[in-house]
Amino acid sequence: MEQSSNDTSNQQERLVNLAWLAGLFEGEGSVSLVRGSGNRIMPRVHMINTDWELIEEWSSRWKELGVGNYVQLRKVYNIEKHKPTKQVLICGVKRVNNFCRILLPYLRGHKKEVAALVLEYTDYRLALPRPKRGGTYVSRDIEYVTRVRALNKKGPQVSSETIR
Repeated sequence: MEQSSNDTSNQQERLVNLAWLAGLFEGEGSVSLVRGSGNRIMPRVHMINTDWELIEEWSSRWKELGVGNYVQLRKVYNIEKHKPTKQVLICGVKRVNNFCRILLPYLRGHKKEVAALVLEYTDYRLALPRPKRGGTYVSRDIEYVTRVRALNKKGPQVSSETIR
């Protein structure tokens, strides 16, 4: 079956959009497993910037791709030192799973490894029977959190004494 030029241009536009989303995410975003209240583990994508138009565009592109998110205005505590910022948050197992699945092929940097690990975790959680998805965590869940934190350099680091 032959593709029409319109199909080809739509496909090229989609690739450009995905590459743009990936580039912006690699520069300004993060993906993590956050420990919340009651030791709840929540996958989260976070993107923050002072360019509000950029944030709104990034958010709307993800909504077009079926990945729910919300935009928040962040409070500025010292207006003389910091500009007001907005952040996009994508939270929850299904949403972050969709985000990682869509974006992973377009990532090139360190965040590709983190996104792949978070995708593995969300796939594991989604495969659990429905009642167990909520707040029942086992050592495997904690291992994922630890590994993601280490990749994001937020967990316990190996000291120079250990390396010697």
